[in-house]
Amino acid sequence: MDAAPWRLLICPPSIYDKCDLGMFVYEDIALDLRELAQSRIYFGRHSVGRNMLSGVEQLAAQHGVDEIRLVELDRESQLPSGSFFAHSQIGENGEPEGKIDGFAHRIRSGLPIEPSVALMKLCYVDLDPSTNVGKLFGYYRSTLDALSAEFADVHFVHDWY
Repeated sequence: MDAAPWRLLICPPSIYDKCDLGMFVYEDIALDLRELAQSRIYFGRHSVGRNMLSGVEQLAAQHGVDEIRLVELDRESQLPSGSFFAHSQIGENGEPEGKIDGFAHRIRSGLPIEPSVALMKLCYVDLDPSTNVGKLFGYYRSTLDALSAEFADVHFVHDWY
């Protein structure tokens, strides 16, 4: 899977046609949405992540793609067979290590079906001037490296390195 569909989670739908994301060039957003709809995805998020998924739903509706099956794992315990876009809340805002730990825990023991793709996001409120970004990045990187080693068939999407 190429990186193109993941840009939908980087650029909000209200301005997606104006985004300049370097290597990302919007050519066919409906094609990207259909590719998302064919995947088994897990997205660890908190409040803003829910808004991002709302944007994906809006884009899908605008482009006639109704195959994306969003499943909120906080409310439903089962995933549909086949493709899905599962998501759940991880950690608390203001505690980035807790979000990273929550994501790792969900991957290791909280998913009834192994996804083909997994990603998480931190929120702007997780960082402040006192945040030791190098230490946080090291923690994130070591956690993602460990998950990648444990789950070789899962593609972990991240843009920090």
